Amino acid sequence: MDEEESKLWEECGELPEEIMELAYPEECPESEEDKQPTVEELNIKLCITGEFRDDIMEWIAEVDPPTSRSKPNVGGLLREELAKAPDTRWHASHLFTRYCINIGASPASSPAVLRRCVTGRPEVVTSSDDDAAFIRDIAVACVALTVKFHRDFLPPVQPIMADDFLLLASKSHTLTYDDLEAAQREVLNVFSFCVGSVTPSAYMQEFWNALPSLRGLLTQVNAWETTKSFAWEHLKDAQYDLNHLKFPASLLTACALMRGLVDSLVVAQKCLDQPSNPGLLPVMSDARCRCSSLRREAERKTRLVEMDLKDLLNFKKSTWEACKKWLEDCNTQEV
Repeated sequence: MDEEESKLWEECGELPEEIMELAYPEECPESEEDKQPTVEELNIKLCITGEFRDDIMEWIAEVDPPTSRSKPNVGGLLREELAKAPDTRWHASHLFTRYCINIGASPASSPAVLRRCVTGRPEVVTSSDDDAAFIRDIAVACVALTVKFHRDFLPPVQPIMADDFLLLASKSHTLTYDDLEAAQREVLNVFSFCVGSVTPSAYMQEFWNALPSLRGLLTQVNAWETTKSFAWEHLKDAQYDLNHLKFPASLLTACALMRGLVDSLVVAQKCLDQPSNPGLLPVMSDARCRCSSLRREAERKTRLVEMDLKDLLNFKKSTWEACKKWLEDCNTQEV
């Protein structure tokens, strides 16, 4: 295939089979080292039930400090942080899940500050157990630590005070200042004060900067913001399933971004078909269009972007396809 013909394929958005074969040659069989733990193995390690974890994950994803007439200034900064920084909620959910796995896998005799949910108890904690309040304290502590981790507090930015987090907890249970401090110490001790984590927004920005094919596809007003909003919806759904821990954050973000890109192109085409609002792409982060013809056309247009992402991340083809298929199945179940 000569250069002129290759350019023609690129302009059409089509990828002939010989290009696909060159881009993704045959791979070696997956070795034992490449295999990831199954969801059953991960569930065994949790110190709480799956249903209780789902409740906590939903609380982290949706909670906001309630407004208070007696304290109108309390909660506003935290509300703004949780609204504008999806990485904060993602990090909090990830930290909470890691905590539950860490504690669930620890022997009852291991040293810890509070570590109540494994002390002499073979069973896991449910939402109705006495230890459930402690688990909810840990969830608030995870949110507090990730807010401190991601939000700048130096002047002229104002710090978020402890009252904001106590107000946040008031929607689920009673939490005192001493309980909040104890829960934060527990999380920090479990992870030896290493609570940092790679979050998707940084990867999304790197993909945007590195891929001209991605920038060239999203030329409409607000198109990139809409794509990220769709991608975040897929990522939030994925966190409910422990299988997301099998995939690196970069790979999971890339696959979610590809699904978000298809969603945004479908919505863009719908907007173009509406004369009252031509060329303007609204942010519709909670929309899931399943128009088969529009989705097929959008997927065709994004194939070059997908190739660039695969080349950039350099994962095995089998690993990419496994994550892509799992994310698709996960989002299908959530709809």
